Amino acid sequence: MNGKRWKHWRNTRKFIRVLEKLGVDFSDSGDNTDEKSWVNRILEQAAWVSDAGYSSRLLKTQAQINALHSQINPHFLYNTLEMIRSQALDRDVPEIADMAETLANMFRYNIGQPQSLATFEQELENVKNYFLIQQYRFQNRFELQIDIDSEDSEILECQIPRLTIQPIVENAVHHGLERRSGKGMVRISAFLTEQRLIIRISDDGAGMSRTQAEALREKLNAGMDGLITS
Repeated sequence: MNGKRWKHWRNTRKFIRVLEKLGVDFSDSGDNTDEKSWVNRILEQAAWVSDAGYSSRLLKTQAQINALHSQINPHFLYNTLEMIRSQALDRDVPEIADMAETLANMFRYNIGQPQSLATFEQELENVKNYFLIQQYRFQNRFELQIDIDSEDSEILECQIPRLTIQPIVENAVHHGLERRSGKGMVRISAFLTEQRLIIRISDDGAGMSRTQAEALREKLNAGMDGLITS
């Protein structure tokens, strides 16, 4: 066995051991000895344990969010923001009134409804509220473009984890648009396949150098290798 084949065999064995630790059973070939059927069954088990691991992390995150909910009194928060809004209107400062109302809507969505899932349309509305506040902060330097048919109910009614999109858009603003001079844009697009909702979020911000991109790829690759060698 040459060096390349030996390395491939060794990495394959390490990967199999990782899957065995996660619960994939390689020993049972079942009644059907067809190799293709056996491989498909192994792949199904691997997909199942992968989904189970993702679900456990998602539940942990949701538990942390629920713990935060218990520390915040929503009524006090909403009443305070409404008071700010009312005083701003009395003093003829509509910008502050709009910001207070937008912030209240964001908090109402983020902490007032602790369910784990939301519709894609609700997520987009929350992003719009977040972006409106950023436009006030940065004097309309930034623009949000949503390339989705507003009448496509099938996409808008898809269920996704709550607060999936806004944190990504926030990172795009903070790490991309804030660091560039002049105006910038965040784009959100989505389409449906037979089994999935595909969401793409991009920006025309400062970006990163080739060296930074290569270093990031190395870290990601190292993370994958760490999983296989553990």
